[in-house]
Amino acid sequence: MESSLARVPTMARASREGFPGIVLAAFTAAALWSEPARADDVLDWTVAFDILPSPLASALIEFSSQSGLQVAAADADVSHLKTSGVNGTFPIRVALKTLLQGTGLGYSLVGEKTVAIRTAPAESVLGALPVPSGARAAPETPHQDLRLASATQGTQPQPLSEVTVTAPRPPTPEELAGNAVPDFIHRHAAPTVVTEQLARWGIGRDPGICPLTTGFSPSFNDFVSARILAVAAAVGAPTQPTGRCSRHNVYVVFATEPAKALDGMVKQDSRVLGFHYPQQARSLERITHPIQGWYVTTTHGAYGDESIDEAEPLLPLETSILDQGKVPAGLPGSRLSSSISSGIINVIIVADANKMVGRPIGAIADYVAVLALTQAFASERCGTLPSILDMMTPNCNDRDKLTGITAGALAFLRALYKTDLETVLPIERSDIHNSMMRQFDRR
Repeated sequence: MESSLARVPTMARASREGFPGIVLAAFTAAALWSEPARADDVLDWTVAFDILPSPLASALIEFSSQSGLQVAAADADVSHLKTSGVNGTFPIRVALKTLLQGTGLGYSLVGEKTVAIRTAPAESVLGALPVPSGARAAPETPHQDLRLASATQGTQPQPLSEVTVTAPRPPTPEELAGNAVPDFIHRHAAPTVVTEQLARWGIGRDPGICPLTTGFSPSFNDFVSARILAVAAAVGAPTQPTGRCSRHNVYVVFATEPAKALDGMVKQDSRVLGFHYPQQARSLERITHPIQGWYVTTTHGAYGDESIDEAEPLLPLETSILDQGKVPAGLPGSRLSSSISSGIINVIIVADANKMVGRPIGAIADYVAVLALTQAFASERCGTLPSILDMMTPNCNDRDKLTGITAGALAFLRALYKTDLETVLPIERSDIHNSMMRQFDRR
């Protein structure tokens, strides 16, 4: 993974152009490892598993959901590995060993109901496939217990909080009551200005998500980027292979002076702010949240043409009036769909490093992952259905203790990446609502 922001390319009409390079200040953080606890009888519980062949990161989320155990990923590169899955009724230890077969990874119990994934000892992988390149050995005690200690170098580390890849608890009936789910959808997906439809990755020709994180120590940077890819895999969002990205397109920047960092980007190319008129640039640059995102979107037409969403005038007359304008053409004849859709092609996420101190890196990474995968509103209020995006919202004190992505956010993102986004906005939102409720009913 690159260690600096070299270029931030995006698109102009149907082609990509480069955003100028960006130099940003970094801060360091510390990690501690705690002594493992033991309760081996938990691993002998017999459970019915149904986990398909898939990326290991998403398979571990399913394993956590089906077994009831937390899974701590000691290796940040776990999201780049594959598993053949497991199907049938087995003791938990047998199912987990089957999931990890051929990956070069093993596990150990580090709490009453927490297992940690780590590079397996050599003798335990004889006859297995070689360890994939990029897989690194975990520290001797694999319980990952990470909390940001300071926004400045040299500060002593503080007590740390566990980072886990785990299935969140299902929502309660009270959290789903009334308009809780429609409100959740409104807050987590803003329509684009051009099409007034919802946007996601994978629309058009963009090959998928490739994140780059700066501002943490290298291991924390890698963890945040890996967590974005793990959540993306779990919800069906497209990703690019690490080390073989055509371009980085999700830039996560932790800075002690976030306004200055963002201003430096905008001065080099204001398109990083997304669709806006020149007079709107200053208001869009305002930092209003501890972690905040800006999205570059495109419009994809019925005939495969694509254009970046920019506030430019119509093109000069060239042939006929039907050829004018930048927005690709759809298909007439329906009030439900026009065969036009909106895609996300570039995201800048800026976080105030000073406000991250004392917070678990796992919760921060999940907050960033949700922002990276959907064009979310910067909400000032808590919803009834919990979201990791409530974590640092004023008057959401009970949500400030969230340690990872919530069931509502996972269900929403899975629905977003399955829904037909060529329909009109009310139908898109309704389809996402129905999909979320079906997911909750299955639990």
